[in-house]
Amino acid sequence: GEEVAAGAGQEAGAGELAEEIVEVVEEIAGDAVTEDVAAGEEVAAGAGQEAGAGELAEEIVELVEEAAVDEVVEETATGEGTAEAPGELTKEVVEAVEEVAADEPFSEEAAGGEAVEEVIEEAVGDEVVVETAAGEGGSVADEILSPEDLETVEIVEGEGSEGEQGEGLKQVAGEPAEEELRTRADILTELAAAAKALEKIGPDLSGSIYSEDEIKEKAKLLSEEFDRYLSVREKFYNQHLLIKAGEYIVGGESRTRQEAPLMRVNLREFYIGKYPVTNALFEIFVEKTGYVTTAERQGYSMVYVPRVQRMRDYASGRDKFILSNQLQYKKVSGACWHRPAGPGNSLYVKRTHPVVQVSLEDACAFAAWTGKRIPTEAEWEAAARTARGFIYPWGNEWRDESCNLEDSLFGDTTPVDQYVKFENAEGVADTLGNVLEWTLDVWATRQEDDEVAETYIVKGASWISDKDVTLTDRHFVDKNASSNILGFRCIAI
Repeated sequence: GEEVAAGAGQEAGAGELAEEIVEVVEEIAGDAVTEDVAAGEEVAAGAGQEAGAGELAEEIVELVEEAAVDEVVEETATGEGTAEAPGELTKEVVEAVEEVAADEPFSEEAAGGEAVEEVIEEAVGDEVVVETAAGEGGSVADEILSPEDLETVEIVEGEGSEGEQGEGLKQVAGEPAEEELRTRADILTELAAAAKALEKIGPDLSGSIYSEDEIKEKAKLLSEEFDRYLSVREKFYNQHLLIKAGEYIVGGESRTRQEAPLMRVNLREFYIGKYPVTNALFEIFVEKTGYVTTAERQGYSMVYVPRVQRMRDYASGRDKFILSNQLQYKKVSGACWHRPAGPGNSLYVKRTHPVVQVSLEDACAFAAWTGKRIPTEAEWEAAARTARGFIYPWGNEWRDESCNLEDSLFGDTTPVDQYVKFENAEGVADTLGNVLEWTLDVWATRQEDDEVAETYIVKGASWISDKDVTLTDRHFVDKNASSNILGFRCIAI
């Protein structure tokens, strides 16, 4: 549509409109009544109301005159203003004023014109006259579009009649409002689906329709909700420590080790679990959600049997050792997170041990439910090696009996705080030994039948590892794999 300057016809229409409204308001003002809501009685309006009605009439005249001047009325091919639009506008405004006068008492606030001004502006704005070109020669067809048929409305400055500056209404006709509503409904559906996905797979910033602030807020609420379920002891094992933003050294230069290339990475700040997730924390998650792990669904998992295993006889208080000529690795039916070695095994006295027999999917599900996620390899290394880039949590020189490895002779997991005195400078503990830990970094993908199998990087070392381990080491595990040497820890953004 194009802007059209209002001519003499518009001014005449505005004058007639004002006179009609004055007559209507004066008639209504004489009959005005106020309702006594509490008693349900009608009270005749007195002299104060009549005076207020007179002021109201003057106020309406001013408002309508301003509205009529500002309104863009379509000009025909002969240059004469259209007569239908003012008549229709008059009818709309008269009906609006009658409705206000019937419903509202003439109080001082009503005399001020605030309520009536809103109604008049609404009535005037409900119909917009636009111009459409019919072809060459300047012929014009009139079309009144209701707000439901409009896509966008833009207010622009234009020239009024007789050189006066005013505001014109530029109207762009577009798709019906129903189409816009359908679009909005689709967006809301996507938001709902994304919210469910967020709870299942964790707040992943990449490709998310949520902003980072929205994700942080949602994650905070989930984390606080999880914290409410924890006892004082469990909260101790659910600590998360700040890793400051900055530059960190990751990887190494060894040609004989599996590690990332030596590099410096810039990371934003995040919080990482002081300890790996424990059995007690994972049990709360399962209890509250009814979650079923990958191992439980498939009915089996992988179990490592150590060459030397120390076991405590709680009846006598003595330790005993079980010896084997080699490390064994086998599929065990019934093995899962609460039966790490299979049937007959349990989590007795292992509430503070790291949870094992969890796949990457299981780890991500726990992390998302608690408002967190699994770290990337770079984040894990930065938190474990600190800004100084040590290859061990305590420095660059090996220390005996500093973590749970094969020569510790436990042959199983230990409490996550067993070696807390060897935590790193940031306070992050148990990053070397005890269990390997999942990261979000994909190492390789391959096609298997109709599915794409993905291998992910895991970090650290476990209770079957020898002393030749460092924080730069990386291992490669299928995303659906689970075993009794593999656990995880979370980070919060």
